[in-house]
Amino acid sequence: MQKKDTYTQTDYKKNIQAERHLKAVIFPNPVQSTAHLSLSNNVYGVNITITDVSGRVVYRSSYGKESNIAIPTKNLSAGVYFVEIKDNQQSVVIKMIRE
Repeated sequence: MQKKDTYTQTDYKKNIQAERHLKAVIFPNPVQSTAHLSLSNNVYGVNITITDVSGRVVYRSSYGKESNIAIPTKNLSAGVYFVEIKDNQQSVVIKMIRE
């Protein structure tokens, strides 16, 4: 007796979601004048928001198909910031230190 392949629509959606996992790295960290953001290759269209520890938005921008983004930080005061990278399905928050 042959076993049937029971690959379902739900399995397909799970595989697509796994392939689209949002991966992001900020370097250098601590940063001085420019932070470099490296995104996984399969991410298109992201919104980046940087907030300080009090929750105040200090930077916001949208990007298309870039996988390497330079974020100007020279106008930020020294301290701790949170960088939220969000596409249409997921978001990631990375702690960034400005020296």
